[in-house]
This record gives sequence, C-alpha cells and structure tokens, in this order.
Amino acid sequence: MRCERCEGEISETAKACMHCGAETAAGRAEALAKRQAKASPPYVLIAMGIVVLIFILRVIGSHQWGPPGGADFEELVRKNLKDPASATFSDTIVFEPNKGVYVMCGFVNSKNSYGAYAGNSRFIAGGSSAMIEDSGTDGDFDSAWYATCTNAGGRGAEASPSS
Repeated sequence: MRCERCEGEISETAKACMHCGAETAAGRAEALAKRQAKASPPYVLIAMGIVVLIFILRVIGSHQWGPPGGADFEELVRKNLKDPASATFSDTIVFEPNKGVYVMCGFVNSKNSYGAYAGNSRFIAGGSSAMIEDSGTDGDFDSAWYATCTNAGGRGAEASPSS
C-alpha cells in the first residue's frame, strides 16, 4: 500500500506513514472509533436514561396506588345534597375495612335550601351509596360512624370538624 501524501510504501495495517508521518485510512478509522467510544456512550446512556425515566414516571403517574381516589366518593355524597356544586369536603380519610372494600369518612359543608352554608356534617361513602349526618339522624348514623370511622371502631382516626 502507498502513502496518500508521499507515495512511500507502507504496511496496510500502519496507522501513519513511516516516511512522512501522514495518517493512513486505518489510522483515521481507529482514531474516529476511539473518539466515538469516548464521546458516544455517555450521551447515549443519558438519552436512554431520560427515556426510561419518562416511561417510569408515566407508569407511576397512571397507576392508581392504594385505595380509589376521593373524587368518586365525593360524587356519591354530592348526589344527596341540595346544592351539589357548593360542596366542600374536609378531614376526609379513606379506609379499607374489608380487603378490597373502601370507605371514605369525613365532613361536608354545602348550601341548604335557603342558599346558606349549613355547616359541616359527617358523611360515610362507599360502594354505590353515601350517608350524611343531618339533624334528623337517629342512632344509626352514629353507630355506623363509630364502627367505620373511629379508632374505637378499629378502622381509623377520629375526625373532628374543621372549616
């Protein structure tokens, strides 16, 4: 093989001409491979890492961890109110009294028939129904609240009204 610069005879595996020092095609290819080996992996690894991170965040973000969201329970409670759009919820806690069965307990405040906020009322929501404490509630609601929503009932923390 001949050198591209000086036309001197050189080995086919030589990285540079022994006569003039010019780099050969084999030398350029090796130098390029070394640069790519040094430069590419970090960029490639970083890019791959970002793609994997985005995938993981999307999976985590779309996965429902633990009990179902409170929005479904709140909708059950709203169906029992005079002015569902005015409902504000506080001190809500979701329990799993039985495996796979979730119940939300908390307080709801909404407008009454006169358009005024009535004050916090306790509620229990689960399955496909909700029970709201009102002035006409007898001992049934208190028993259900005690059994489902308090430490004494063995299910969770006693909640108190908050504004």
